[in-house]
Amino acid sequence: MPLTCRFNQCTRVALPQSSKCKFHKKRSLCAAPNCTNQTVRHRLCVRHGGKRTCQIDGCDAPTRGRKHCPKHGGAVPKRFCSVDGCSKQAHSNHKCVAHGGGRFCAVTECQRHVRTRGLCRIHIESPTDGPAYPKFEPQSFGGSSCLGNITTLTDDESFKGRYASTAVRLEDWSCLLDHLFERMCPPLSPLEDEFSLVTLQSLWVQNQNSFSQ
Repeated sequence: MPLTCRFNQCTRVALPQSSKCKFHKKRSLCAAPNCTNQTVRHRLCVRHGGKRTCQIDGCDAPTRGRKHCPKHGGAVPKRFCSVDGCSKQAHSNHKCVAHGGGRFCAVTECQRHVRTRGLCRIHIESPTDGPAYPKFEPQSFGGSSCLGNITTLTDDESFKGRYASTAVRLEDWSCLLDHLFERMCPPLSPLEDEFSLVTLQSLWVQNQNSFSQ
């Protein structure tokens, strides 16, 4: 019967010629006698003083966020919405989601919150659900038609208003660029040459300010 890891409450199988599992193989045991807890600080576990304790006299509870335990004000306080009369927790810009502190999916009429690249979880997994942008009917394949599609996109008011909250905040605009290519370009139509990509980069810079209006 294979040996289990020696750490407290760990049921994983120990590695060959070792008393530790793969997860705990680089972790140390508490130096206190007969203790199988993991060390936290000074070769000791939390129970044996490895973590800083509350500075209030007579309190030996572990600190939380500051120099005191949660009971004595050590927990990091939550930020709340800056709108008068609102007691909800703030998410961004010191506001809650209801008062504009959250960002929403770029897909038209989708009210889910953004997860990554301007899209919610549903539309990241299935980007074809729902019309994200105006429909285009390119006349030809290739980079030139892609550029035409995105040029039309930058003049579309619904796109500007819907995508403004995420487009200008992307540190790497190429993420949005890749997303636009996936949406706007015809199937199986790669860029014709490097010049098309350079032109599209210039187009982004020229229209970036218009997205935030």
